[in-house]
Amino acid sequence: TFDSTLDVLAYNDTFTIANDTTIYDNSFTHFLGQINNDPFFGKTDAKLFLELKPASPRYTFSDVSDSLHLDSVVLILHYVQTYGDTIPEQTVNVYEIPQNSDFGDTTYTIRKSNYAKGALLGSRTFSPIILNDSVKAYKDTTVNQLRIRLNDAFGQRLLSYDTSGANGAHASDSAFRSHFKGFALESVSGKAIMGFDLLGANTKLAIYYKDDNGDSPVEKWDTTVAYFTFQPNGLSNSANYVERDYTGTPVAAAAGSAEAD
Repeated sequence: TFDSTLDVLAYNDTFTIANDTTIYDNSFTHFLGQINNDPFFGKTDAKLFLELKPASPRYTFSDVSDSLHLDSVVLILHYVQTYGDTIPEQTVNVYEIPQNSDFGDTTYTIRKSNYAKGALLGSRTFSPIILNDSVKAYKDTTVNQLRIRLNDAFGQRLLSYDTSGANGAHASDSAFRSHFKGFALESVSGKAIMGFDLLGANTKLAIYYKDDNGDSPVEKWDTTVAYFTFQPNGLSNSANYVERDYTGTPVAAAAGSAEAD
């Protein structure tokens, strides 16, 4: 019996918007971050778009909305890996996707799926090296999390939604999307691209709140948490946009091109 290994060399040209046929779906690792000084490959900018929602329609919190008091609302992503330098700080901004956006495909190409961003909901500056550290939070002590606290007004808005009337966002899946379309995340600094698992146990929106138990004293208010998650099988939308700029790099020279794409 003989065994042999053959090395295969392939050249597929630089990865441009024009020749982008790579279909991505929500089960793949999604990337977020910036690399702005790679001497061989130039600049990379990865943006993440996703929809987190209740597990089923006609969702309700623990009590009627006027008895609920927000503690905080936190966007959490399940961290998988990092490409690049994990030490320099990254600043990640979280925006709401505006309602007039065409965001909604469950499959997409990674060079064409760049959606508009609306109001800024939150921001965090951190070094990617911390992402596999242990995190201790209310009912959620684990590792491999990126946690970004969002503004209280957004959290209070989610608490105010109910299953009927003007705030009836929880009446159905389509009703929820008509009130909230999803999140757009982008990094505005850094030297690394971080990978996240949208279907991972740590990807969720955590809404921490108290129930006043019919206006009983504050010290008797019950604290709890509700999670909105990424729903599989096309029930939640996602997209991952990756922009590469090879200008002035050996890659551009080898390809006979000096353009960003």
